[in-house]
Amino acid sequence: MVEEILRAYDLPHELRLVEPLAGGHIHRSYKIMKGVRYFFLQEINREVFPDVAAMMGNIRRVTDFLQAKYLERFDVETLNLYRTKTGTDFHAHSDSSCWRLYDFKSHLRTYEEPPIDPLITRAARAFGEFAADLADFPFEQLAVTLPRFHDVTFRYEQFADALARNAARRADDCRAEIEYVEAFWEDFTTIDRLIAAGELPVRVVHNDAKLSNVMIQPAGRRRCVVDLDTVMPGCLLHDYGDGIRSILGPEDQLPDTSNEAEMQRITARINAFSKGYLEATHGILTATERHHLPTAIPLLPFLMGVRFLTDFLNGDVYYRTEYPTHNLARARAQLGWAHHFSNFMNAS
Repeated sequence: MVEEILRAYDLPHELRLVEPLAGGHIHRSYKIMKGVRYFFLQEINREVFPDVAAMMGNIRRVTDFLQAKYLERFDVETLNLYRTKTGTDFHAHSDSSCWRLYDFKSHLRTYEEPPIDPLITRAARAFGEFAADLADFPFEQLAVTLPRFHDVTFRYEQFADALARNAARRADDCRAEIEYVEAFWEDFTTIDRLIAAGELPVRVVHNDAKLSNVMIQPAGRRRCVVDLDTVMPGCLLHDYGDGIRSILGPEDQLPDTSNEAEMQRITARINAFSKGYLEATHGILTATERHHLPTAIPLLPFLMGVRFLTDFLNGDVYYRTEYPTHNLARARAQLGWAHHFSNFMNAS
């Protein structure tokens, strides 16, 4: 199958390696070796991204723009998206699957769990610079491929619909989480209201700014922001909050928040991320954005908690799971973080 897909691209030499890559919630990915060169082949999940052409158009516009900007820089790079023999940005196979091909960046690596805080700062700086480097890109040129992606009301409506249908008959397994979402979801709509009022600017943002979506050169300065599927017009605060959410630990585990030493470690990580992000975005942040950055810290765990809970109620149809209650464990951990940070902010 993979060899057949690769015939759509003008790649010389024989196929020497096809290695499935673990990780990621959405797509199937492979490391490919043709001759002495490595490539990154990915099947696009059409359930999540039904308008593949719009998504790939966004990626092409953004990567072309950044490649031109990075021509004389040696510390940063962007993805290299290959065109098919017919000039398209993805291959539509006869079985209705869609595939794309990137360069494989062997000199860079990703981190699910950073070994040291300076790596968190570097990753945060990469996301901040990504936004700053796209500050002069006209966001109107990008399609909104996932409407209301970070809209709390929209996510609550999806949750309420899943609860009403209870398709997987799981509602009795998560009553505490259901009650928390129903009681507090409106408390998390501050950023949505500011966006609707025009008080927060629309920018080109990543929209999935988790640590594992930055590749870093371990012994050098180079870095690359990857997984650009969700790049579209949005709000910078969501990237900041999602970046912090991604460094709190495994998404299905909530540490003991009463453990002072553990929470000091988490606080150090948040400070490390904030340092890098603010250093990179200080030239573009508005006063309103800067003032409301802390609001995003509990918001993103809440949003993801609602989404995991919704998928659990629906029978795990969206996110890949490793065990039957994986989405429930994710929801409990993320909602736990939202509750913890909300209480901390209210007490401050």
